[in-house]
Amino acid sequence: MITLHDFAPRGAGGPYTFSLATGQVLGLIDGDGEEARIFLEAVAGSVRHRGRVAVGARLRTPRDIAYAPDEPEQILFGRKGRDALRGVRAVEALGALEGEFLLERDFLQLSSGERRRLALAAVLGSGRRLLLFDRPTAGLDPAGQRQFWNALRSMGATAIVAALDEAEALRCDLVLALPGEGAPHAVSTPLPMALTRRAGWPPSPLAQVAAALHGEEGKDIHSLREEVEARCAQRHQE
Repeated sequence: MITLHDFAPRGAGGPYTFSLATGQVLGLIDGDGEEARIFLEAVAGSVRHRGRVAVGARLRTPRDIAYAPDEPEQILFGRKGRDALRGVRAVEALGALEGEFLLERDFLQLSSGERRRLALAAVLGSGRRLLLFDRPTAGLDPAGQRQFWNALRSMGATAIVAALDEAEALRCDLVLALPGEGAPHAVSTPLPMALTRRAGWPPSPLAQVAAALHGEEGKDIHSLREEVEARCAQRHQE
């Protein structure tokens, strides 16, 4: 269990109080990425903040957390970065990203997308209690994006991810709009229009339909489908 209590990074709102169970993924939503970066760095302990971050019953330490910044390939430079790719879990993660062959190639000859895959595998395979990712799929093709999310889920990691777009936010268990306060929202499909507007994302067609039908900003797709089916059945009976 990861718990944030009265957590307030300077420049990213708050205070926030919530817990993440093992294997849960929290998605961060903001307008320009800056608040999410500050939030992640504060959780990692490299930016000052109020409140506390706990792992189980104790305060978190740097050894509890692995962080992939917006340009994660920078973590691969030096011996420490190369060693991070030699562990069994890192090799397993690299396999899930279909990048095993990259270990045999000269790092300086790799494309930015290939370097990103290596860096993401190093963090996914770190074995840390909490994984932090700042827009991890930026620059990856659709196949690479799917592979990252499948790997994150298959490895059962607890993670906080700065979401690149609404599609990524919908892959999370919870979403937190920054800057704000309180606790995250449970993910529903479509996301409420109030959240997508905070991020500067256009509302999905489903969100617009839900708002039009209910005069409110978004409703769970299952409830919406049931209502649409009921209205269709009623029209057939008329």
